[in-house]
Order: sequence, then structure tokens, then C-alpha cells
Amino acid sequence: MRNENLKSNLHTLELRFPGIGEQLTASEDEQESKQALAISIEAARNGAVTAKAGGKYLHSRFDPAREARRLIEKELPADCRLTIFEGFGLGYQVEALLESRNDALAIVLEPSTHRFLTALSARPMEELLSNENLSLVVGAQADAIPALLSRFPETTPQTFRLRPLYDADPESFVDYDNALRHFLGRKQVNNATLDRFAGTWTRNLLRNVGPLAEAGDLALLRGKFSHLPALLLAAGPSLDELLDRFEEIKEKVLVIAVDTACRALTLRDIRPDILVVVDPQYWNTRHLDHAKLDETVMVSESSTHPRIFRLRPRRLFFCGSMFPLGIRLESAVGRNAHITAGGSVSTTAFSLARFMGVEELYISGLDLGYPGGSTHFRGSFFEQRGHSFSGRFSPFEHFTHRIIHEAGREEIPTYNGTKIASDSRLSVYRSWFAEQVAAETLPRVYALSGNSAAIKGIEAADIDSLLRLPNIGEEKRRLLALLPQRTEAEIAERRRALEDATNELAAELRHLAGISAKAALLSRSIEKAAGQEKTVSYTVELLNELDRQILSTTSKDIAAFLIQPFLRDFSLHDSSDRGSSLYQAISEAAEGYLAFFHS
Repeated sequence: MRNENLKSNLHTLELRFPGIGEQLTASEDEQESKQALAISIEAARNGAVTAKAGGKYLHSRFDPAREARRLIEKELPADCRLTIFEGFGLGYQVEALLESRNDALAIVLEPSTHRFLTALSARPMEELLSNENLSLVVGAQADAIPALLSRFPETTPQTFRLRPLYDADPESFVDYDNALRHFLGRKQVNNATLDRFAGTWTRNLLRNVGPLAEAGDLALLRGKFSHLPALLLAAGPSLDELLDRFEEIKEKVLVIAVDTACRALTLRDIRPDILVVVDPQYWNTRHLDHAKLDETVMVSESSTHPRIFRLRPRRLFFCGSMFPLGIRLESAVGRNAHITAGGSVSTTAFSLARFMGVEELYISGLDLGYPGGSTHFRGSFFEQRGHSFSGRFSPFEHFTHRIIHEAGREEIPTYNGTKIASDSRLSVYRSWFAEQVAAETLPRVYALSGNSAAIKGIEAADIDSLLRLPNIGEEKRRLLALLPQRTEAEIAERRRALEDATNELAAELRHLAGISAKAALLSRSIEKAAGQEKTVSYTVELLNELDRQILSTTSKDIAAFLIQPFLRDFSLHDSSDRGSSLYQAISEAAEGYLAFFHS
């Protein structure tokens, strides 16, 4: 019977995931069968089957399905849409969720192929395995988790651990836990950034219509430097080690700097070949005080603070916006090429180097930790600002101590085998870089400081290895000089198109604000007219028509961007006024955009 169960269950899985049966049985080799904590199958009192592992029952030995339903109801909030199950057992808990909640989504993480196949042999699960809302990660595939969770960007997952199995075999779940922690940490950072800067991004986008008309499409840089090595300069303390020898190095590599490292270069009269600037804040522009960019190509984005573009770099290129308003404006003049962003200027610079096709990438100042108790290179704007706010009772050392300790200090291995202080914020970026390096074979990436936090997949190298490279100075200057720039006629035409697009958008937003405000009033009237059937019926018809109008406006996604914090907390609002609150939020978001148009 068990072989029949296995055959039938695998057949069901094959219909959804062709080839999965062969992959599962092939990965269940002799070594895993012996090393994985096995589960044993027993009969439950009610005639169903249950399982044990490490001497403990994974499910009830009386009625496993009923116990699973009780646990799901008790431990998972009613509005939880996505649940990550750590440990499959015999699947009762997953089954209980998907049977009781039609819109629920489930992701199963089961590290042991042997255990999973044992479960498939134990009982028929065709209905569960054929459910389109079920996703499976089986075996050592923790690197699949970020891509899988990225399919649900608006959903915050809940984790449900099959506790008896997890406690009996915690080591097998370590990779899953790390992948989940890093992904959810990155998402939390992204949400916090959105909440903090949504208005700033919007204001900058509308003020940067001029630079958007002038900037070249980043696509013009794709693969342009495919045969050259590059050096990425970030703003960590280890940058000091390299800059003292920069004159010897600059002819060996294409120099890509991030904005936060620019002050270190300016103090030494160094001009990078390419400068990456993507921060929306005014204070970030201060890193470029007194910078000379007449020989530098700037790569930026349309939501960057407008002050940056007054510096007049040699060439200006924009990468594609990830914001609805930026996408709408770009659409009027042609979308710019998009590169992967990991939440910091250094991740953008790394993606740019890969986009340009560099052969080898050396990095300096990407410490992702605090070597020597320092946060940035000597003389950085961060350091100068810290000194300016210091005093007798609040010395500069207190400033750096807070930075290092306020976000969960942890000790991290370095490339040279020692450890440095780091924190949970920086671990998000370490995992991002590790994922990116693992995903691509090129460029080969080398870290130039042994005291930086080690990133999986990045090799250590010394500065002398740069000096052994052949000179490419003339070739890189030739390629940079060939980069095109827009003509005055082209810029004028793009300005007109952008002006037409902003006027059209303003009219749409005024319409959206009006109908959403009206819908909010109607929604409140329905709440007050409970029990008056005719009144409610007529009002619902009017509200349905307004809904259709809202959904047909092309500006709805732009307004939705500003209400993301509201949407994340939507389930916390009183159920009696959720509808009117949502309409009111849309109306206020549209009005907010209109205020930015005139600010």
C-alpha cells in the first residue's frame, strides 16, 4: 500500500512539476538516508497514520488531522495569507490550512528528501499536492527561498514550525532559517525605507524632470567595458589602505566609486571614472561637496536629490526607476534600462559593474562591519558630522558606539580569519552580495582588505595583485569618451513630452482624488444605513460604479505607492470602516501628489 501511495503522490506532483519525481528519488542517495533523522510511521487510534522522529510524535497519536486543524486555528491569524511551514511531517498541518482557508498560500521547507518520500509513502495526499496554493522546497535548496518569497511582495509571511521535528533535528533547518532571516530582514529594511522616504522620492521625481530629459539611457553602458577589470570604491574604513597607493592603481582599472566615498577622493584630488549616486536625501549630497566631476560619468536615478545634478558631470546616465511615478514619467520619453538594487548605493554600484560586463571586479571599502571600531574612512562626511555634534558630555566616541551597537552587534569572520564587529543591518547586505555572486559566474570578485567581513563567493586579494595588471588607462579613456550624450534638440523634445505627461497625470490625480473622496462618503453612508435595504442597495450600485472608475484610472498605482504603510496595516483597522478608510487614503494620496506638483 505504501508503494501505491508513493506512486500516486509522485504522479500528482509530476503533473504540477514535471521531472520532480526523478529529482526527488535521485537525491535520496544512500548517504542522506543514513544521515537524515528518519521518521517512522505508526497507526493512530482513529485509523489514520501518524509519525515519530527522535522518539517524539510529530502529530497526534489519536487524531492527527483534528489536532492539525486546532493548531492552525490557534497559531495562525485569520488574516494570514502566506505561511511558511518548517518541516512537512505527514502534511496534516499544511492540509488543514489549505482546506480551511481558500485564499491561503503555503510554502513547505523540508530539508530531508528521505523524510519527504517517507511521508509520500505513508498516506494518499493527491488533493493536497495538486493544490496550486502549495509550494515545496525539499532537500538542500535554501537558495531557492528568496526567489520564491519574491513572488509575494505584498505579503508578510507567518512561520509555522513542526516543533517536534524541528527540535529533534535543528541543524537540518539552519540554512533555511538563515535564508528566511536575511530575506525578511531585507524586506523589513525596504519597508522602513519606503515609509521614511516615499514623500521625498516623489518630490525629487517631480523636480528632476530636467535631468531626466538630459540623462542618457543606462542601456548604452550595457557590456561596454566587457574586457576591462574594475575597482569599486565604497566608504568603509579599509578604503584608507588603498587610497595611499591610488596613483599606482588608477591606470590598471576602471574606477567606480559610490557617492559616500567621494569625499575621500576629493580630498586627494582623485576623480573616479564612474560615480554612482542614488540617495534621495539632501544630507547625502554633502558627500560631494567640492567634488570635480568634469572627467566623471555619473550614473543615477530620477528620484535622487536634485542638488546632485547641479554638479554637471561629464556624462549623466539614469537607470530605470522602480517607483510608479518614475515609471510613468519615463514612459513618456522611453524607459531606461533597469539594474538590480539591493537597498544601498554599494549594491547598485556592484550591479552596474556587472551590467557593464567588467571582467574582474576588485572592491575596497566594502567592509560591512567595523574594523578597528571605525564606521567609515578617515575624514568622511559621516565622521565630520559626528564631530560637529560632539561635545564635552557627548564625545565623538559615543556617536560611533551607538552606530556599532544599536542594531544588534555580532562578530563576523573576516577574509584573513579573524573577526570584526558587525550588526544585523549589515548582515542583510552580506547575504545580498553572496546571492548575487552565486547567481553569476562573471565578474570574478575580489576583496582588497583582509579585515573586511567575509562574503561567501568573494575571494581575498592584495593591492599588489592590482599592480600586476596591465595598464588600461588609454583604453578606458577612449571608451568613456565614446559614450554618447543627448543633443539640445533631443533634450528639448524630451522636456516637452515630460511636461505633457506631468500635466496629464495631474488631471488624472485630481479626478482620482474626487471620486475616491466621494466613495469614502458613500461607504460611510452604507455603514450608517444598515438595515435600510433599498438605501443600501442603491448606494452599493453607486459605489460599484466608482470602484470601476478608480480601477480604470492609470494613476491608481501611483497613488497606491503612497499608501503602502496603510495597506500593510489594513487588517488592523476596525472592520466597520475599512472601506471608507481605504477610499479616504487613496484620495489623500492623490491630493498629496498634487501638492508635490506645486511644491
